[in-house]
Amino acid sequence: MKKYEERIQKILSTLSGEDKGLTESQISSSTGISPDILSGVLRLALRKGLIGRRKLLSSTSGREAYHYTVTGKTPFYKFQVGDMVVGNDLAEQLYRTTKKGFRGRVTEVYDANMIQIKELVGSGTPYHVKASAFDVVERPGATKETTSKTPKTPKTTSEAPKTTIEAPTLSIHEQILRERDFKPGDLVKVTHRVPSRDLGWKNSWIDEMDQCIGREFRVHRLNMNSNKGVYLDNPGGFKFPAHVLTLVSHAPRKVPVRLSSSYTAEVYPGTKIVVGCTTIDKETFSQILEAWNS
Repeated sequence: MKKYEERIQKILSTLSGEDKGLTESQISSSTGISPDILSGVLRLALRKGLIGRRKLLSSTSGREAYHYTVTGKTPFYKFQVGDMVVGNDLAEQLYRTTKKGFRGRVTEVYDANMIQIKELVGSGTPYHVKASAFDVVERPGATKETTSKTPKTPKTTSEAPKTTIEAPTLSIHEQILRERDFKPGDLVKVTHRVPSRDLGWKNSWIDEMDQCIGREFRVHRLNMNSNKGVYLDNPGGFKFPAHVLTLVSHAPRKVPVRLSSSYTAEVYPGTKIVVGCTTIDKETFSQILEAWNS
């Protein structure tokens, strides 16, 4: 993320003082950032609210084109590395492990939206989470004074040094995918757009995928060993990165039911039960249970 921040700063410096703004090609020419990388950086800066854009007539082509200008807003990061944080109500909705009450230490700040935290106890497993799902409970102050105690001399032993085998490093996208723990049949919502190959996602975001933002789809298939994305039951057959998906509800449990014939009931916890073509809502099911136990 450091490279993105450096490029954003370069863009802000270039746009400073340009009242009418500059087009994407003019920014690329002035900053030296290649057009394919620049489009993703501009989208990130727009999402952060650091720049704005409006359509104006281009002085070179005579046609309308987007002109980018600075907004005067400065980057704001809620967290600092070293902060102790705790999961809030949003964490309860989004995550199964790092849910409400989970305490961890911030080890990396990617941007205003995503941070990496490590649990305080156990193995210190890192998790990549939304910044808005956590609150600061302790921020490191001044460095503690060092004491004048003489350090103990370590004992020498004749044992051979132990060899350790490091586990393969997972990309940020793979870690987020494992943390979200989606299952086939889960209902998820596409929340926002991200640049192509964002956070290790090995796929591209195309304009047609924008029509899925804000809509809900069932998880069709997962491949934990692939970074191409989550397969959703969407008309375009698009595969989305895990970090743009929010869990709406888990897949229904299937329970064998014998009526006059055999059926499989789809149980939506706390919501409804579907048996064949019949739907039983929560209130009706409660009345059935009350009558059953009376």
